[in-house]
Amino acid sequence: MPHYLSKNEAGTKFQAWQFGNPRTEAKALFIILGRNGDTEESLLKLIRVTPQEQVTLRDCAARYHDLSDHIEQAIQFREKVEEEFKRIAKKHILEQPAVIGIVAGK
Repeated sequence: MPHYLSKNEAGTKFQAWQFGNPRTEAKALFIILGRNGDTEESLLKLIRVTPQEQVTLRDCAARYHDLSDHIEQAIQFREKVEEEFKRIAKKHILEQPAVIGIVAGK
């Protein structure tokens, strides 16, 4: 089996380096905003690949050339999810200013 294919617990093959749609992931994360104490900043921390993590990942990419494109795609995907999440949050605030004020106690 090629290195990029894996099997889940049910034995179904899937591509380990396959990424979904950044907008879909951002929307799903936005839905949980405010639940269980999640804030915009805590979700952004979940989404982001920190500069230190990027250095580590790129060091791995340099050592494992067959994975370098996948690693870079993963970093870029996380950046796109962050952009989409911020866009959705900004749009929601612009569309719902009165609701945001009520929630914030203003």
